[in-house]
Amino acid sequence: MACEDGVSKEVCNAKRVDFEDRFRRDEKQLDMHSNTLNEIRLVLAELKQIAKTQSEALSDQGRRITNLEHRPGNMWDKAISAIIAAVVGGVAAAFVALVIK
Repeated sequence: MACEDGVSKEVCNAKRVDFEDRFRRDEKQLDMHSNTLNEIRLVLAELKQIAKTQSEALSDQGRRITNLEHRPGNMWDKAISAIIAAVVGGVAAAFVALVIK
């Protein structure tokens, strides 16, 4: 920093030292902020992975719940099918018994 006319060299040097100190502090703070941003980026990446995993787990649970909700209906369908088969089988057996007599 060049000293202006009318300003003593001591004042000029004091201002220069002050500016250099401020610059070093600012540079140190920028480095700290840069490190903090890098840490935030890492945490964000981890959170994205956790969110993806949770989303997949919720989707899987949704499929499982849907299957469980449909299970009673499927059991009723099987029971009705078995009853119909038994009735048809009984009617067929009775018809065959009548035909044979």
